[in-house]
Amino acid sequence: MNNNEKFIIDALRSFIDDKGILIPKGLNWETLEYLSKINSISAIVWYVLKKSDNNEVPGSIKRSLFLDYNGLLSLSINRDERMKELLDVLNNNGIDHLLFKGYVIKDLYTVPELRVFGDIDFAVRLEDRKKSDIIMCDLGYRLVDDWEPVYSYMNDVEHYEIHTELIDSNINDKFDYKTYFLDFWQHAVHVDRCSFQLTSEYHLIFLLMHIIKHLYGSGAGIRMYLDIAFYIRRYRDEINWIHFSQEIERLRIEKFVNTAFSAIEKWFGIDSPIALKETDDAFLDQFITFTLNGGVFGDRDKPGSLSLLRKSADEKGVRRVKTFMSRTFPSAKTIEVRYTYLKNKHWLLPVAWIHRLIKNKRSAADYLKSSKEIFLTDKDDVMRLQKIYDYLDI
Repeated sequence: MNNNEKFIIDALRSFIDDKGILIPKGLNWETLEYLSKINSISAIVWYVLKKSDNNEVPGSIKRSLFLDYNGLLSLSINRDERMKELLDVLNNNGIDHLLFKGYVIKDLYTVPELRVFGDIDFAVRLEDRKKSDIIMCDLGYRLVDDWEPVYSYMNDVEHYEIHTELIDSNINDKFDYKTYFLDFWQHAVHVDRCSFQLTSEYHLIFLLMHIIKHLYGSGAGIRMYLDIAFYIRRYRDEINWIHFSQEIERLRIEKFVNTAFSAIEKWFGIDSPIALKETDDAFLDQFITFTLNGGVFGDRDKPGSLSLLRKSADEKGVRRVKTFMSRTFPSAKTIEVRYTYLKNKHWLLPVAWIHRLIKNKRSAADYLKSSKEIFLTDKDDVMRLQKIYDYLDI
């Protein structure tokens, strides 16, 4: 962990404790600003800096971070009001809705308005799917993606994702995660009128699986671990940690959870609620670099081809042709979760390939560029990335 990374971690720890921070000399403020922005924590960094003796901070950096902070406060307040209006409409129409992820987690933060999220997620019962679609369209939202079981709606200012399932596919063959989360309504608690939330234990397990999902894709930024830190602090005395440990072992994610909780303990000073096995400090230092440099979704410091090649690498090495073919012509099993007409009708796979090509919003130039990267990405970069995933066991 270099000085810039350490400062960001210390700033986030100070945010949790709602304190200022001692600012050391010799920091690279341009790098700090960049890392803060790509991880969507620049407003938090400014909140900590303004509580500190910040004379060492260059004026241009102060102005940039302040603009992020001030803009986010205004945006968050307005978003919250719009969300409350939408919830009122859902309640008035008798549509059960389950709030989870960012919209719930923000209220655990020292300053809720500083928890950034790109879209707002909530779930409805499958039988209310069509009714909720009519309501969203009547409210002026347009359906931009109908990737069953997730439906995305947008207008000029807001983006909502409405779920009928929490996890739409299995990230690996270790466990049937999709089926595990199918009965999420059985783990819901009533909040008010037609509003529900997940039980604290079940929600935490889901949040950890959500990080794994993003890690498996390309990466997960520091904010996702900050979410877990706030979550543990809030629900430490409410969660049955013995049962939690049994569940993560059943899901075969115990090594990742051990690493994540070890990192949160080291980075943020939040003691782990479960007994931990020793985690290599050298790996945690490597892990913070991997986490910060990748940004919110891990794609800022590496081409998408790197993650694709990692997934298809095996004991024989990097499989470039296999990666290209599986990306261009994915199997029915891989994409039937999106194209549900393929279920039990795999002979329709060529139709799904064409459908997928039409639905893909990327240009032909972007597609050719990413395809070229598969054959040019350095093998050693792939293997270095694979070592991180081997350690996490995902």
